[in-house]
Amino acid sequence: MATATGSLRRIVYASEGSSFKAGIGATGTILRNTGDSLNLTKTSSQSAELTGDRAIRSLRLGNEAVAGDISFELAYGDFDDMLAAAMCKSDWATNVLKQGVTVPTFGIEKGFTDIGQYIEYVGCAVNTLAISISTDAIITGTLGIIGAGVANDPAYSSTSAVTTPTDPAYTEPFVSFDGEVLLGGTDACGLITGIDFTIDNGITANYTICTPEAASLTPDRFNVTGTLTMLFEDADELNKFVDEESSTLKITLTDDDGNKLDFNFPKIKYTGGDVSVSGGGVVPVSLPFQALYDETAASTLVITRTPVAVGP
Repeated sequence: MATATGSLRRIVYASEGSSFKAGIGATGTILRNTGDSLNLTKTSSQSAELTGDRAIRSLRLGNEAVAGDISFELAYGDFDDMLAAAMCKSDWATNVLKQGVTVPTFGIEKGFTDIGQYIEYVGCAVNTLAISISTDAIITGTLGIIGAGVANDPAYSSTSAVTTPTDPAYTEPFVSFDGEVLLGGTDACGLITGIDFTIDNGITANYTICTPEAASLTPDRFNVTGTLTMLFEDADELNKFVDEESSTLKITLTDDDGNKLDFNFPKIKYTGGDVSVSGGGVVPVSLPFQALYDETAASTLVITRTPVAVGP
């Protein structure tokens, strides 16, 4: 008898548009990923009844929630929908994303194709997005998903909701040695050893009586934090922390075809400056930061995509 293997698990998604919990429908796109922890959870209520014999005779399951992470290797174009959702936008505006106020939702199907078992999650939103850039490595990310429930009863089905999902473009993933980093407007590629940043939308699921599924999703403030690690060559950035001065950070990623993806933080403020020594080697500097809203850019973070120019 066949057993499920991770290499044959796939994830398919589709926008729900304006119909919260509408699900994936009949069409969807394969989401590139390296792993996931997406699952349905339920609360439980245990009876407090005293029966004279110390027995517990009743337990009921309650509110449903979909939660978990989807990890991936960042590539041009194939994650546009998820980047927009992380910025609380339904779509890009002329290849630019700025922070929004709405919560786009998706139907997401997790399919174990080798054993023919599929589960569809509905009302799913991107609560968090984490990007990690380190030396000599593919740039990776993690989507933190929150959702309302499942589409079917029973939840697992032997038939996929999407018979023939759309394949992504499968562009080459970005790597850390192709691109540019500007710190305070100055090229910092010769100093930076790592950049990690996280978008956190603070989305909560709201519940009502009469149904265990979430009735709606509500975002909190758009919170973007990160950490820069760099070689200790001078104290310019450390002094910005000490003096509570703001700075700027712009990351430009370029793939092997020439497509570009920019993450521009127009105003950051360091919240720490760690210069620890643990041996006789290179001394690293760690600078955690908070990204702040910039009036001129009208956003805390601006993401810009630039497709490679195609000649005549």
